[in-house]
Amino acid sequence: MPENRHLRLFLSLLYIALGLLALWFVFNYALGWLAPFIIAFIVSRIIARPAEFLKEKLRFPRPLAAGLLTVLFYGIIGTALYFSFSAIIKELVVLFERLRNLDINLVVAKLNEIFIDVLSRLPLETQDFIYSNVESWLSNLVSALQNLIGPVISSATNVAAAMPSILLFVIATIVSTYFLSCDYDIIRAKLANITPMRWRLRYRQTRNQVSNTLVSYLRALLVLICITFVELAIGLAVLRVPNSFLIAAVTAIIDALPILGTGWILGPWAIICLFAKDYFRAIGLAVIYAIILVVRNMIEPKIVGQHIGLHPLVTLIAMYVGLKMFGIVGMFMPIPIALIKQFYEWGYFDFIKKEI
Repeated sequence: MPENRHLRLFLSLLYIALGLLALWFVFNYALGWLAPFIIAFIVSRIIARPAEFLKEKLRFPRPLAAGLLTVLFYGIIGTALYFSFSAIIKELVVLFERLRNLDINLVVAKLNEIFIDVLSRLPLETQDFIYSNVESWLSNLVSALQNLIGPVISSATNVAAAMPSILLFVIATIVSTYFLSCDYDIIRAKLANITPMRWRLRYRQTRNQVSNTLVSYLRALLVLICITFVELAIGLAVLRVPNSFLIAAVTAIIDALPILGTGWILGPWAIICLFAKDYFRAIGLAVIYAIILVVRNMIEPKIVGQHIGLHPLVTLIAMYVGLKMFGIVGMFMPIPIALIKQFYEWGYFDFIKKEI
């Protein structure tokens, strides 16, 4: 590094800017381009040991073992997704049928009756405040609903238009999984022959650290799933919901997915109960969701930070900034930050500086 402290500061800021630019490029472009092959690589490593077992113990040819396990893995995933989305669609159909046969005037009158009854129990000052602001609240609610309907319709249209791309994505992922599972050793040997030894050592060190960080993140995710499951199981049991443990388990797993969450299950369910005049269960589901949301936001940064070696505040900032910069994918921002921290401790950046 140069001795001039101003130049050192400039170079440090330049490295940080280049690192942020690289992260922005990866999250916005590279992940989308390489996603089928990244998924294929991960799945091929998952089925590697079963494929080796079929080859060594049962004398299956490697291509046959790789093909069978690839079909089995994606078959299980596809079946689970099919039944999950089928159940959700059935519930939505029931909801839309009830909405279609609903007497809006009767609903408005009933809600108005409940509103007046609740309001009459409040102090006079509170009643005056609510009466003076109810028109503004209703206007904001209508505006929010109108703003929500547009993106929902647009999203449905975009999904329909993107079906060919989705189909190509699925085919590329499955075919890549088969080839990587079948010829992984050959591909690795050829890459090793053309890669300098120094790079290979760096790669092994980096691979181990990435694996450890991802495993630690998955452990943190498992802890969060268990906590959500316990909250849901207790809440649904109190509401006397049939098959509460099964529903809690499925919902907790869905809650681990950044794009979804318990709101996608408990929200429509509460609305259906509300229109079915099951007010106790509708309120109960809303309370359960609120508890899960508060607890999740309080403990997630701490648990994830502890498992991947970051301070909870750093984890929270990384998740928030990542969400704002890159959308849902940015929620995983603590993972690359934890890796960068470890690489810095190993002197990777000193190595880059010397090379420059």
